[in-house]
Amino acid sequence: SVNPSRNVNNTSHCPAIDMGSILPRLKEFCGGMKRFKNNWYELITMYDMTTRRLVYDLDKNYVWVTVPKIASSNWKRLIIADKFKPESIRLVKGLEKPHVILEWCCQLDSSVALNNYALQRAFTFALIRHPWTRLYSAYKDKIVKYKRFKQYDYIREILRIARGWSDQQIQDTGSVKEQAATVTFTEFLMMLANSDTDTYNVHWTPWFILTKACQIKYNYIGYMEDMDAAFTHIKQTVFPDSDVSLPPPYPSKAKQQQVREAYREVPTSLLDAVYRVFEDDFIIGGYSRNIDCIP
Repeated sequence: SVNPSRNVNNTSHCPAIDMGSILPRLKEFCGGMKRFKNNWYELITMYDMTTRRLVYDLDKNYVWVTVPKIASSNWKRLIIADKFKPESIRLVKGLEKPHVILEWCCQLDSSVALNNYALQRAFTFALIRHPWTRLYSAYKDKIVKYKRFKQYDYIREILRIARGWSDQQIQDTGSVKEQAATVTFTEFLMMLANSDTDTYNVHWTPWFILTKACQIKYNYIGYMEDMDAAFTHIKQTVFPDSDVSLPPPYPSKAKQQQVREAYREVPTSLLDAVYRVFEDDFIIGGYSRNIDCIP
């Protein structure tokens, strides 16, 4: 059956997102954790914290745990603009390819963590986003455009799970390429519901998993739904003497009404299955699963 709320447009019943109490909510969710600092060396070497997700600065003493599809490229450009002089070629290159430059200059690996004890008390922050809009944005950007997936690995997996293609069929790159543009949002969700999160691409891995929210002590978690507030808080804490500003966002691939309509076409049973995968994101973020409350 299709989601029964597909024809309901009344959003007066939608609860406001309780952004201010996320850290207490996280503490309760994680069993009343009491941590006073982050042993990054231990987190990286023992808890398998992916170093590509960690951006640090020794002078400003912060660590940003990045999550794809939450304005991460623009935040990286902000950090690059603050770090390099205006005439620097690295600034120019960095604004073009922020991921590459930050991996070169600002990626917190085990060696950096071992030799810089002060980072254990660094201001640590992350940004989160409503799971429904993040998934739709990932579908539009990474599946519809299959950006950077030149081997069509995830298209193959969708065709196998959603359309019943055989192993032999999905190895036929020509046929896979022909079908790539026809993959629907529902089929993308079918892949998520029928795959282990360990096999997910980072662009749709639950942010609860990427941020290791029960292992890392966060000083601040901001919301993409109120990016101005997040920017103001982080700038006052990390860049108080800098004139950096957050670049304008990319044109949104997740228009509110478009996202809602896409989810209304998803069978209720499938939506329930996907919700179970991302339930921690919903609960900790304080988000409603009601598709008519998608911000």
